[in-house]
Amino acid sequence: TLRTVGVNATTISKPKEVTPKTHYVWRVSGDGEFDWKRNDSEIYQMRLPYRIAEHYEQFEKAGGVLFPPPASYRYYQNKVGLAKLFKERGVKTPTTWVFKTLQEALLSKSQLKFPVIVKDPYGFSSYGIMQASTLFEFEEVIKKFFSGVQTGVEAIVQRKVIALREARVTYMDGRPYHGYWRVRKDR
Repeated sequence: TLRTVGVNATTISKPKEVTPKTHYVWRVSGDGEFDWKRNDSEIYQMRLPYRIAEHYEQFEKAGGVLFPPPASYRYYQNKVGLAKLFKERGVKTPTTWVFKTLQEALLSKSQLKFPVIVKDPYGFSSYGIMQASTLFEFEEVIKKFFSGVQTGVEAIVQRKVIALREARVTYMDGRPYHGYWRVRKDR
């Protein structure tokens, strides 16, 4: 919590409550950021990261200094946008393919290097992740993926990284704030 680092927090929920030049740490709270009038053609999952960023940018416009910057949320639950950003910035990641349709995925299957992970680009906490070790498994998995999502939601496919240890590190203001190792027992 913030108190462990010597900070007394003030909670606000609306941009009009902002004290200019005050620093705020925000998190998704269900306090208005999910409420907007959607077009019939708009896909909720695809629009949500942008809507959340726009909601908290209103606090910045009112003079608040927010951490993390609200614009970063456009990438938080948007693995397609994040993959594009990483590629543009030269960040090393597993080989990634983005398929907009089942047909595109099936036509491109010969490009894949197995094993692969198929992800919902707007998923979280490993929800909706499927794996394929062969072309046959990939065909089954990708068909299942596209049969379970709304038309217009892409599939993100990444070459599986086999690692039994991983580090999770949270950075604040360019410095490590919290970190831990996670050791997996299986692949």
